[in-house]
Amino acid sequence: MPLDLTVTSQPVTKIRDGLEYKHSDPNDLSLFTERAVFERVPILADIDSLPEAMDGYHAIFNRATGQLVDMRPIAKSYQLVPHQDMLAAQSRQLADSQLAGQRVQVVDRLFEAGKKAHRTIYFQDMKADVKSRAGSDSVVPRLDVFNSIDMSWAFQVFSGAYRDLCRNTLVFGGQKAYHQKKKHTRNLDTASLTGKAMLSLDMFTNQRELMDSWAATGLSERQFRNILEGTICQRAARPSDKEEAEPVNKGLLDYLLYQYREETEELGETLWAGYNALTHWATHTLERGRKTQKTHDVTRQRNDRVRDVLTSDGWMELERVAACA
Repeated sequence: MPLDLTVTSQPVTKIRDGLEYKHSDPNDLSLFTERAVFERVPILADIDSLPEAMDGYHAIFNRATGQLVDMRPIAKSYQLVPHQDMLAAQSRQLADSQLAGQRVQVVDRLFEAGKKAHRTIYFQDMKADVKSRAGSDSVVPRLDVFNSIDMSWAFQVFSGAYRDLCRNTLVFGGQKAYHQKKKHTRNLDTASLTGKAMLSLDMFTNQRELMDSWAATGLSERQFRNILEGTICQRAARPSDKEEAEPVNKGLLDYLLYQYREETEELGETLWAGYNALTHWATHTLERGRKTQKTHDVTRQRNDRVRDVLTSDGWMELERVAACA
């Protein structure tokens, strides 16, 4: 079926190891809510004929089917991310984003009795021409999210113009705008990751030349550090500061440099990696944010500070050098 055709709801069909449901409404979570609603439940041990909860571990109960899930217990440190909660947050983000109003095709999949989930959203009005070995390849930009509740898959989110994405997350035939892979730890913020994927996809499609330029422009860690120290990581001087030292928010600097290293694994030492490190901080308001602050206020303030970096002399000089190369 061509990807640029509008797809209406179709019956759930069986696929290898699971089920598939194609439709056109990101708010339609029926495949997940009717078959895979998971929650933690205590594990009870019979000690001297008295039931006693097993401390630190839980079993998983599927409320949609009324059955315990056949899987090993999960520890307190494992963040259970229910499929429907994560995808509901993504659908709200989409409704509030620049991508709202697009014709979409949604493909929802459940594997292994619902323990693994995969959603793909194709944006049919944003067909892109991507260079390939065979020449120009017309591809429909897409968002992909992978999730599991049994520790078998890390949480992953992709965005970009690529044709195929297999279940081991190797991408073929296209270009990624964004990719993150995170374990289910306590500080996993899935909403921030899916939101960031949308930002990257919007930029990929609407500011393609700029993104391509940033992806092709080198940015060493030292250069990125210098830009950060002169912009977003500057702080007011304190009486305890040494006279020769520049006042720098070291905690934020270390955080951004760490995230830059994470991004370079996928994107190389480029301005695009630096941009993604900055937007990671701007959208991950649960990290390094005061609990008393409102999330939308923090996001707006951080976006303003990121724009200051992108218009700084250091950043724009690298853009000029790349343009003259």
